[in-house]
Amino acid sequence: MRTNPLKARLKAGKKCLGAWLAANSPIVAEAFALAGYDFVIVDHEHGPGDFVGAMNQLMALRSGGGANAPSPVIRVPWHDPVYIKRALDIGMEGIMVPNVEDADVADAMVRACYYPPIGYRGLAFGVTRHSAYGADAADTWAKANPEMFVMLQIETPKAIEAIPAMAKVPGVDAFLIGPNDLASNSGENPLKPSDAYKKLLTRAEDLIKASGKKLASIQHSGLNFQQLFDKGYDAICHASDISMLRTAATAAVADHRKSNG
Repeated sequence: MRTNPLKARLKAGKKCLGAWLAANSPIVAEAFALAGYDFVIVDHEHGPGDFVGAMNQLMALRSGGGANAPSPVIRVPWHDPVYIKRALDIGMEGIMVPNVEDADVADAMVRACYYPPIGYRGLAFGVTRHSAYGADAADTWAKANPEMFVMLQIETPKAIEAIPAMAKVPGVDAFLIGPNDLASNSGENPLKPSDAYKKLLTRAEDLIKASGKKLASIQHSGLNFQQLFDKGYDAICHASDISMLRTAATAAVADHRKSNG
């Protein structure tokens, strides 16, 4: 079992750039690994993927990136310990949990990720990919807990106020602000955020920084990833596979129409 590159980079104070894998495509996963991203988020909240598709993407990431493959983090659909267990068993190196609003849920999600004595994750080394189907059982047992990466999403005003308490839960590594859901859950239009929303976003950023946990998000507020890094963010997922494809295709067609009608 390898050292978790994302966790190691963040611990060393390095900025991390990632991308979303939403299309459930191992071809795209391999291409992203070849590009050299620090991490990817396999989206099982809004994406169409299943566990077989996720496992194919994991193999493609390792094929494209080798020992330096991006850290695979899965966004699970909800607060489901069984889903978390299965995702980790196929080889995910990190878990991102959506819409966490209090310390009790944060604690339950962390414990679902960790083997005893920290958590209650079940063992099945002989049949799980993350332990090389038993061939790597001893090393996996030694490293699985220390290399675990847990990131919680902040998507509501209630969650913002719970950041200090959630940050005290052992095993929480990072918080990812979901700016679009934060806006909509605040009664705002996420496409036209108000000054009040911007103040709410700043409060979330400040509380996460003060907590000592890592601050993550997608690109937002019209800022590129470097501008967000300069603002104090530690990890940015700058775009999804689908949005990159759509943007490139739209630009190509626009150029064609401009020249050829």
